Amino acid sequence: MEDGRCPLRGHSADTRLDGAVGSKHVVKCEICGPYLISSTLWDLMPAADTVRRFASAAYVRQCADDGVMPDTLTWELYEQLSDRFPPLAAVERVDRLLRFMADDSESPGFPVKAGRLPVYAVRLRVSDEESERLRTFLSSCDLLHLRPAGDYLSPAGWQKIWREHESGVRSRRGFVAMSFNSRLNEVWEKGLKLGIEDAKCEAIRIDRVHHNEKICDRIVSEIRGCGFLVADVTRHRQGVYFEAGLAIGLGKPVIWTCRAGDLRRAHFDTRQYNHITWDAPADLREKLEDRIRATILPLLTARP
Repeated sequence: MEDGRCPLRGHSADTRLDGAVGSKHVVKCEICGPYLISSTLWDLMPAADTVRRFASAAYVRQCADDGVMPDTLTWELYEQLSDRFPPLAAVERVDRLLRFMADDSESPGFPVKAGRLPVYAVRLRVSDEESERLRTFLSSCDLLHLRPAGDYLSPAGWQKIWREHESGVRSRRGFVAMSFNSRLNEVWEKGLKLGIEDAKCEAIRIDRVHHNEKICDRIVSEIRGCGFLVADVTRHRQGVYFEAGLAIGLGKPVIWTCRAGDLRRAHFDTRQYNHITWDAPADLREKLEDRIRATILPLLTARP
């Protein structure tokens, strides 16, 4: 790997071998952020595939945004990060880019902070060229105005952001759809609830909410106002599938989870979704936090 270049994205960076920390390379990249990478992984980078490199860069960037130092990139962590930061669907990439630009605008009519497009590309797990194409697409949809002095969101772009905000898209409330079987109480208390809260979001389970309405009305109301829904299909209760379908129909992101031994019984129509499989509540807690940070928090106005 060439010195003076970030091995994850190829941008200019300060790099040096630091034998004092166990023959690791210290990388200070203005686009991805600072990180350490093992010498073994450093040597393998020239032949590494793009998806894994971009997933690792997204992880490093997230840590930089959170103000923490990422764990040293080893081969083991490198393989895990492609699951924690999977490629985004085209619709997600477009929506997120617009939201990133709104977050980097002082207010309507003000330009987006200069020089941010490469950073957006890292967060979106796409190439710099792809982020430029997405920027041009937003302009063609009249959501973004391109100007030499700096891009800025059009009135239509801001209206799109506001509509999503009013509909709860940017809420930190996570509605949990799951079986209320007593055998899964620990899964809720030590897995789903803590995983959501570790990501600095609020976990909502309908049987723990005080209300005077009919339960079905309250469920619809809570899902309308949530920012995302977590559907744990363990035991495959029909109500869980209904609530997940309602969230999808309302345009809410849904995170699917399931106990590993139950996944084979998942409904045919939902098997194509990327389920978090878990064996124990602690395992679910960690994986759920990672998924929320990778796929939900970038949609929100404030960072954790």
